[in-house]
Amino acid sequence: MGRITLASLVKKNYQLGDVRFSASSRFNGQQELQFGDSLTSRIDLKAAGISYMVKSGGLTTEVVKAFGLGRLKNIRQLTYGFWPPISENQSPKMVRTFPHTRYDHVLDTMALMALMINNNRGLFTQTEVNTGLIAALTHDLFTPAGGDAIKHVDMKGLDEDTNFGDLLSKADFNLRPLIEKCGLSVELLVKTVEGKGVLGRLLDLADKQAYCARDLAYFVEWQRQSQNKSDIIWQLAWHSVKQPSIAGIWDIIKVVGADVVATDAERMADFVQLRAMLWANLYVSPGTKFFEDFFAEIIWQYLYDEGKLTRHQLMQWGDSDLQNMLDGALGQIGASTDINFLGGPPRVKTFVDAKKADAFEMELNKNENIFVLRKDDKKRPVIKPETHYKVQTATGIFSLKEALPERAEEIYHIADIDPIRVYWVENPVMSQTLRIMYDAYKKRIKK
Repeated sequence: MGRITLASLVKKNYQLGDVRFSASSRFNGQQELQFGDSLTSRIDLKAAGISYMVKSGGLTTEVVKAFGLGRLKNIRQLTYGFWPPISENQSPKMVRTFPHTRYDHVLDTMALMALMINNNRGLFTQTEVNTGLIAALTHDLFTPAGGDAIKHVDMKGLDEDTNFGDLLSKADFNLRPLIEKCGLSVELLVKTVEGKGVLGRLLDLADKQAYCARDLAYFVEWQRQSQNKSDIIWQLAWHSVKQPSIAGIWDIIKVVGADVVATDAERMADFVQLRAMLWANLYVSPGTKFFEDFFAEIIWQYLYDEGKLTRHQLMQWGDSDLQNMLDGALGQIGASTDINFLGGPPRVKTFVDAKKADAFEMELNKNENIFVLRKDDKKRPVIKPETHYKVQTATGIFSLKEALPERAEEIYHIADIDPIRVYWVENPVMSQTLRIMYDAYKKRIKK
C-alpha cells in the first residue's frame, strides 16, 4: 500500500490491519465506511482530517481484552475541565464539561499512529509495527481515576508514563497470546510508551494530535451554538475553518534516520500553536482549573494523606467511584458540574509576581467569611511550547524554533501564562466534612 494522504483519503477508503480509514465528513460527507462486525461505530475525528472504524476480532480487540482497557471508558479525558471560564470579575451560572474518555483517546491515538507508521512502513519490522500500535492503545493504561486532575496528590506515584514499566511488570496480564500471535515486544512497548526511540516520538505526536483534535471539535461546536462568543472560541473556530485538518499532521511526518521530522514547517507551526492555545485557554487556564485545583488540593490530598484514598484504589477505579467520594465530602450530589457548589460564584486572579500574590491573598483573608485557594506553578513557561520538533526545509533539517523563529516566539508567548492563581468565594457554604478538609489544607500550606 502506498503513502496515504488526506487527498487520497477523500478519493477512497484504506484499511490498515483492523482499522478502516476515510477522510473526515468535512471533506467527503458521509462516505460509506463499514465492517460487517465492528468494534466501534464510525469515528469522525474532523480536526485531524480522518474518519475511521475498528473491526472486531483483530489486534485492537485482543489488546482491549488482554489489558482490560474497558476501565478507561469510565475515565474522562478532561475530567474536571469546563467552559466558559471564570475570571476576576465574573463567573458563569452554568458550565459545560467534556464527555469524551481516555478510551476514546487511545483509539484515536492508535488510528493516527497507524497512519504515520504506514507512511514510513519500509522502516519497521512487523514486530515494531504491532508493538507501536499496542503502545498507542495502552499508553494511558495506568491512568488513575480522575485523570491528570488527581496526579498532583502524588506526582511520582500516579504518573502513568514514568511508572508504566514498573506497573506493567507487577500487573497480572496474560500477554502470551499477544507475544506469540502478534510478536509483541514488552521491552519495546515500555520504551515506546516512555517516549524513547523513533516509535516513542511517533507516539508522542499521535497522542498530541488525538487530544487536540477531539478538544478542538467541542470548541467549534460550542461556538456554533453559543450566543455569547468569547474571543478564544472565535480564534479556535477560525483556525479550524482556515485549516480544517489543523490537528492532523500525520501526513507530513517522516522518519529520517533517527529523527522524526515534519516535511511542512508552516503546518507544524500551525499545529503547535493550536496546541499552545488549547493549553493556555483550557488545559491549564486559571479560568477553567477551579474544579481540578479545588478537588485536588482540598479533598483528594486530604483523603490521600489520611489513607482513605489510596494509589491502588485510583488504579482500579473510574471517575464515578471518585464522584461518590466527592458527593460525601461536599454534602451534595453532582458538585463537579455545579460551578457554584460552594454557595456562591468563584473568582480567580493571576499573578507573575509572588509578592503581589501574597499581598492580594492577605487582603482577601481580612474577610473572615471567605474561601481562598492559591496555586503556584513553579516552571516558566507553564506550558511546553514544543518548538523543539524537527522540520524539513529546503536547506536541511532544523528545529521549528530555528526554521521559523518568529512563529516560535509567538508560540512561546501564548504558552507563557501567569504561573500563580488565587481563587476565592465569598460567604462559602461548607459541610462539616469539607470544613475539616479546608482547615487541613490551610495548615498544610503554612508549613
